[in-house]
Amino acid sequence: MSTSQQLHFDAIVCDGHCDTLGDVLAGRYGLAQAPVVVANILAPVIIQLLRDDGLLDYVAPDGRLILSGIILEQGPAVEGAIAEAGGQVIRTITTGDWVTYIAGPR
Repeated sequence: MSTSQQLHFDAIVCDGHCDTLGDVLAGRYGLAQAPVVVANILAPVIIQLLRDDGLLDYVAPDGRLILSGIILEQGPAVEGAIAEAGGQVIRTITTGDWVTYIAGPR
């Protein structure tokens, strides 16, 4: 499964309703940015989405990007990708060997 195909299943944008990011990208709702974007995908896919696909661009200026499904040891690489994409980590939640980041645009 390609990153784009996985994105359709795993990355969700919610703005009063929930649909896949692919629906948003296709212009189905005319929504360019959302107050909350959630991606529960492994770290390498999250990093690629941030670096290559502009995932943070879909977050409204005062919105939040919630990233989960990240193995703790891969967290620093995700933090770096968030910063490189122009974002900042607002909160880090660690549960066992897993980490979730709540981030937003700078």
